[in-house]
Amino acid sequence: MTSTWRNVALLSVGVLIFAAAKVYFDNRSRSSAGHELALKIAAEINKTAPRTIDEVTVLDRATAGSGSVVITHYTITGLSAANIDREELAKIKPAVVSQLCGGDLNKALGAGIAFEYQYRDKTGNLITAITVSRADCG
Repeated sequence: MTSTWRNVALLSVGVLIFAAAKVYFDNRSRSSAGHELALKIAAEINKTAPRTIDEVTVLDRATAGSGSVVITHYTITGLSAANIDREELAKIKPAVVSQLCGGDLNKALGAGIAFEYQYRDKTGNLITAITVSRADCG
C-alpha cells in the first residue's frame, strides 16, 4: 500500500513540476503577486486536465487557493476513503517534500508559492491533502 501511494504522489508531483516550472520561468522576470502566479500555474495545469496519471489516479483540475496556494485535485478511482490506512498516508509527505524541494519548483516555493495536493476517492470523499511550502524545505 505504501509503495502504491508513494508512486501516486510522486507521479502527481511530476505533473505539477512540469506545469509550474513552465509558468514560473515564463514569468520570472515580471513582478507578479503570489496569487496571480498561483492562478497562472493552475491555468497551465488545467490545459491538460482532466488527465489520467496512472491506472488509479486522475488529475481532475487545479485551482488557486487563498493567498499563493496552488491546489491540485486528484481522484483515486480504485479506493474508498473509509478503507485507507491513515498511518500509511502519513509516510508519503516526506517523499513529496523531497521531490518538490529538490526540483525545479524550489524556486516557486522560494517565491512564496505553496502546493497542496488533494486526493479524493471515487465518490468525492477526501482521502488526504498534502501541502508543501518553502518552510517544509528546511
